[in-house]
Amino acid sequence: MQRSLHPDKRPCFFTLCLSWDPLLQLTSDQLFGVYKEFIEKYPVVTIEDAFDQDDWDAWTKMNAAVNIQLVG
Repeated sequence: MQRSLHPDKRPCFFTLCLSWDPLLQLTSDQLFGVYKEFIEKYPVVTIEDAFDQDDWDAWTKMNAAVNIQLVG
C-alpha cells in the first residue's frame, strides 16, 4: 500500500495493488470483506475496478452495502 500526504493536510490517498497469485484467489465475497475493512478503518471515498469486469453481482452487492463511490 502506498500513502501520499498532501502538504495542506487534505485527505490522504491510498493505492492498493494486488498482484495476481494463482495460489491465492479470493472469492468476490472475500474480496468485498477486504474492501469493507478498509472502508471501516480508513476514510475511503472511491474504489476503482473492485471486481472482475463481468462480476456485476458483486459490484451491485457492494454498491448497495457501502456509502462510497464505486468506479468501473
